[in-house]
Amino acid sequence: MIGRLRSAQGRRWAWLLVAVVVDLLHSVLVEKRREAAVARHHWQRSRNACEPLYGRIGIFIYADQLERYEGTIACWKCYADSHGYEQFVVKPFAEDQRCQRRCGHIVSVFFRRHCVAAVYLDRVDWLLFVDADSFPVNFHRCVEEFVDPDYQIIHYERFFSGEVAAGSYLVRNTDQSRDYLLDWAEQSFVLNQIHIHNMDNGVLQLHVLRAVGVAHDRLAVCWDKFRNASSLVGYFAFVGCTKKSLREHRPTAATTAGHSRRSVKVLAPLGGWLRDVWLTGGRWTDRDFVLHDLKRQNAFLKRFVSEPSCPSSVDTSGWLWSLGPTKLGYKVSVETASRLFSKAERRSARYHPDVFFPDSSSSSTVVSHYG
Repeated sequence: MIGRLRSAQGRRWAWLLVAVVVDLLHSVLVEKRREAAVARHHWQRSRNACEPLYGRIGIFIYADQLERYEGTIACWKCYADSHGYEQFVVKPFAEDQRCQRRCGHIVSVFFRRHCVAAVYLDRVDWLLFVDADSFPVNFHRCVEEFVDPDYQIIHYERFFSGEVAAGSYLVRNTDQSRDYLLDWAEQSFVLNQIHIHNMDNGVLQLHVLRAVGVAHDRLAVCWDKFRNASSLVGYFAFVGCTKKSLREHRPTAATTAGHSRRSVKVLAPLGGWLRDVWLTGGRWTDRDFVLHDLKRQNAFLKRFVSEPSCPSSVDTSGWLWSLGPTKLGYKVSVETASRLFSKAERRSARYHPDVFFPDSSSSSTVVSHYG
C-alpha cells in the first residue's frame, strides 16, 4: 500500500516536472518568435530606410592591413549596400594616380589619409571618414542623422580624452572642406617640433581653432602648451586649453567673412556617430551607431565577408563577441550603458582633470548626450 502511494506520488511529481519544462519551452519559443518578428521589422526598416536628404553619401576607410580588418570592412560594405551609400577602401601607398600625384610627398600615414580623403571628396556630396577598426552596430541608424547642411566639416569630441577626434569625421564636398583637409594633411612637419603630439590628433586641435577663427593670442597660448608638453599631463593641459578656447569662442562678422556657410561643427561627447567600444566594456545599446577600437576581428564580423550572409545579419540584437579570454560584448539597456558611462567619466576626470571642466564634469551633463 505504501509502495503504491509512493509510486503515485512519484508519477505526480514527474508530470509536474514535465509540465514545468513544457511551459518553459513554450515561453522560450514565444520569445524567439517575438525576437524574430522584431528582427524582420528592423531589417525591413533598415533596408533603404535612409532618405537621401543631402545627396550622395560615401564611407571612406583607409586601411593599411586589409586582411586584418576584412570583417569590419565587410560589415561596412553590408551597411553601405543596405542604404545605397558608396564605400571607398584605400590602402596606404597603393592609391590611384590622382592620389599619388596630390599626396605622394606625405610620408606619415596618419596625415596622408586626410589628403587622400580630400581627393575622394568629389565623388560624393558628403563623405564619412572612419577608422578600419570601427563598425556599424545598428544598421537602422543613418549617416544623414548627423549631417548639418549649415556646416562644411563635422567633428565630434572624444569622450574620455576631450580631444576633437581625428579618426572619424563628416565632410562636405566643397572647396572649403577640401582645403581644410589638405591643410591638415600638410602639417606633419609640426611633429618634428613636438615631444608629445599624438600624431594627427594633436595638430587637429589647433587646426580646428584656426578654422573657426579663434583669436591669435588664444592660439599662441595653446601652441606654447603643445610645444612645451613633455608628458601626457602636459599634453592634456594643451587639450584643455584648446577645448576651453573652442567653447568660449564667439564667431564675429570678421571671422565668418567670405564663408557662405559656417566651417566646422564639433559635436559633444557621446553626441556623435562613433564611440570607443571599451568605454562600456564592449556593451552597446539600440542608440549606438558606430563602435570603435575593436582590434580582434572575430567570427561575428567575418560573417559579413560572405556576401550572401549580409541581409540576414542586419539585425544585430543577438550579436556576441569576444574582447578577451573572459570578456564578452553584448547588447544592454540604455540605463545600464549610462551607468557604465558615468563610471568611465569619473575615471577619466581623475586621469585628465584639465579636459573635464566644472560645468561638464557631472555625468548628467555628458551622459545626457548619449543617443
